[in-house]
Amino acid sequence: MAKVLLVGVDGSDAGRRALQFATGRARDLGATLVLVHVIPWSPYSFNTPEENEQRHERRQQELASAAPVRAGCVPGCSAACPRS
Repeated sequence: MAKVLLVGVDGSDAGRRALQFATGRARDLGATLVLVHVIPWSPYSFNTPEENEQRHERRQQELASAAPVRAGCVPGCSAACPRS
């Protein structure tokens, strides 16, 4: 059976610690590490054009902060990062 560890990342200190722990465990177990970052969204919300623009800017910031994760690392995880 494949070994997969799933860890949620949100940019918080606790999230970084969880990632460090999961990275070490995945390495020790020879498991695949899957990172998840959830961006809240609801099709039932009705926003003004200004609110949509603010929301778009926030999502762009969230995606920019997730870029290091897509590249294979998270800021602050160098101690546990297998790529460092």
